[in-house]
Amino acid sequence: MRGVVLAREVATVIEFLLSEGASYITGQVCNVDEGMINS
Repeated sequence: MRGVVLAREVATVIEFLLSEGASYITGQVCNVDEGMINS
């Protein structure tokens, strides 16, 4: 873990969530924190 999430990494998740590929994802929480929530 690097400790700091880059803006581009967050943008990649947002880009996916806005895409057609995420059309079946509803009511979910996506943690973009490099696994910090698990440690």
